[in-house]
Amino acid sequence: MRALFVVAMVLLAACATGAPQLASAQPGASTATALEACVTAATALAALEQCKGVTADLCLEQDGAESTAGMIACFGAEGDAWEALLDGAYARRATDDPERRALLGQARSSWEAWRQAQCAYDASEYSGGSFARAAAVNCWRVITADQAIALIWAERTE
Repeated sequence: MRALFVVAMVLLAACATGAPQLASAQPGASTATALEACVTAATALAALEQCKGVTADLCLEQDGAESTAGMIACFGAEGDAWEALLDGAYARRATDDPERRALLGQARSSWEAWRQAQCAYDASEYSGGSFARAAAVNCWRVITADQAIALIWAERTE
């Protein structure tokens, strides 16, 4: 996808943050693969929460990531991975009865509109500045991760 990370570095970041070990990831694994491994290994809600930022934080430590464009790339890569996990969680809910499926669709549409408005608001703090885009992408990453974690945890505890 966007950026590839060496699993050894991800493991170091995971250990440093207390996130679950990413033992199932292979060298050269993409951000999505590394994040999916973290989520899969997490057996408690707190461990799932610690998966947020595992790949973005590591990416931000790389040369060039200190620029606004670098930050956007790092936040965006992890955000894309969380979006894929979120889409999967919604897809697994497609087996719900038709009424619940329709309600989930409405909830998702409302949530997506709220996310867009919230991230526009967060970015407005930097209106006119180059950091506005980085703030918006980071907001999108964090809010998407929060929603994915909520749905994944709900699945695991039903």
